[in-house]
Amino acid sequence: MESRQVKDTGDDELISLFEVSRIFDRSIDAMRKYRGLRLIEPSKRVGRKDFYKKKDIIYAKYLIEKKLQEGKKLHEIAEDLRRSEDELDAATEHINKKSKKILIIEDLELVQKIIQRCLRQCFPEGQLDVYHAEDGLGGIKYARKALPDLIVLDLALPVLTGDKVYEELSSDPSLAHSKFIIISANIEYKPQGTEFLGKPLKMALFIKAVEKLTGLKALPNRSGCTDTSQILTPNFC
Repeated sequence: MESRQVKDTGDDELISLFEVSRIFDRSIDAMRKYRGLRLIEPSKRVGRKDFYKKKDIIYAKYLIEKKLQEGKKLHEIAEDLRRSEDELDAATEHINKKSKKILIIEDLELVQKIIQRCLRQCFPEGQLDVYHAEDGLGGIKYARKALPDLIVLDLALPVLTGDKVYEELSSDPSLAHSKFIIISANIEYKPQGTEFLGKPLKMALFIKAVEKLTGLKALPNRSGCTDTSQILTPNFC
């Protein structure tokens, strides 16, 4: 029988394929199939055995089960994941080191677009780069790739909720410089050092929070910034 787990040099627990199969409640053969499709990937090799980060496996399980419930096949899920990784690489390939990088983690496309449009119209061109992710796991991957100065984080996210995303990113040494604006329609969640804004978003307050956390200065003319309350009701924000 495989050794169940080892400890990495960091805080992340590394587990064997046997333990992965227990988390997924699937056979070892099924996990080997997942590995072949690159739905799960080892983080470390010890001798002839591969080990996996437990957190990554738990997140992968959430994502795969959600996709399966949507009627997707395993090979389709694998293709979706590869495509999203390619898009992430393309989006972050030419990062401007002189600009401020802002990551929006929000699953509602319309709210996401309002925020992006407001940022681009309210700040001078070339001073910021804006990225977005539509679920918690994607947000973590984007953050670790882009290393944003500011993360706009919705609490109600698919795959992984915003509070869990915050816990993961705020404990990552590579993101120690990142600031957070947390947004929610129903729950107030304001860890120390973060800004919290309720939904519907009042964009004037949002821009002030961006200025405070990034050091950027907004343009005087902010006609492009529309409160989300004018587009969506609170129940849909």
